Amino acid sequence: LPDAGAPADSDLRRPLPSGPALPAQPASDPADFRPGSVWRLTGEKWFASNADADVALALARPEGAPAGTAGLALFLIPRHLPDGSRNQIRIRRLKEKLGVIAVASGEVLLEGAEAYLIGGPGNGFKMMMEGINLSRIYNIIGSAGICRRAALESVIYTSRRIAFGKPLIEQPLMRLKLLQMIVEWKAATTLAFRTAHAYESDDPFHRLLIPVAKARTADQSVRLARAGIECHGGNGYIEEYPMARLLRDAQVLTVWEGPENVLALDFLRVLAKGGPAPFLDAMEAALSEATAHGAPKTAVDALRTRLTTYMGELTEIASATPERAQVGALRLLHGMADLLTGAYLLAEVETPQGAQIAQLYCERFQPTPALWDEAALDWFDGILTEV
Repeated sequence: LPDAGAPADSDLRRPLPSGPALPAQPASDPADFRPGSVWRLTGEKWFASNADADVALALARPEGAPAGTAGLALFLIPRHLPDGSRNQIRIRRLKEKLGVIAVASGEVLLEGAEAYLIGGPGNGFKMMMEGINLSRIYNIIGSAGICRRAALESVIYTSRRIAFGKPLIEQPLMRLKLLQMIVEWKAATTLAFRTAHAYESDDPFHRLLIPVAKARTADQSVRLARAGIECHGGNGYIEEYPMARLLRDAQVLTVWEGPENVLALDFLRVLAKGGPAPFLDAMEAALSEATAHGAPKTAVDALRTRLTTYMGELTEIASATPERAQVGALRLLHGMADLLTGAYLLAEVETPQGAQIAQLYCERFQPTPALWDEAALDWFDGILTEV
């Protein structure tokens, strides 16, 4: 938590400069690093989501602890103390935000607030990262939900809006746009639940999969919300319809628990530590499942061809300078998202419509994609039953 103090006459609408991590002082002497020991935290959190929560977790640096993440400890901060009195926590003001207005975000001052040690230096940051991974799962599921809502609202609206003498949903260009939205929604949902399953089953691959899925699904939620506004036309831009709020709320999903650049760095860190073997194992398992389900062979073959090329790109990054690796990190992250999503969609083929959706998604691996035009005219009605 940054110490971002500001003089009384400063303009609070401007970002305040970040300082050192929150200082932590033990309530006892000498310092007690046993879990549950009582400490005092002093400092400021410039941006705290759910600022009026009854309890919060915070990283802080005990006095004398080393610099960097190794010196951070994890604390639990209650709003009220055991005797019922209010802890030394003050919300200076609430933020005026683009979206998610229902969640109070504010500037929080800790003025010697009582806190309980969860993990001491050396463990605090690791423990917080586990919590962040769980929160990223929530972010991923929320992103998939917005994709679903955007697609559903657009299908309903275009079914009732008459243009050129017939419902918009019967116009070829609109069918193509809606088809693209449905495929992206199905892709986001499949990736989201596969990621949640990997996390819940403690599959080691979840450490690499979570930043990949978080970056991809957050991007999809914004793109589909924007596409939904276009499907609604002018009505999508006014507050009487849900699309404007949907777009505002989707935008925060690209920021919560790390924007793309942070996720790309996490992606590189996990790859450097564990290598690509967990990714390859996941791909082979999904493709074997797809073959067993009778998934379209052309799509499986195209995906395998792309996988071979992609592994070469990963090898190049492994031997690159840190600067070069960072430049290519986002491209590789989204490349992995493409491959995993395609494999998962193929693995879950259970209906002819599901096979068509998987094929359409895997068109990105074909040298000359040609299915979309045909699908918009001939496959659309069948795929619409999947909504």
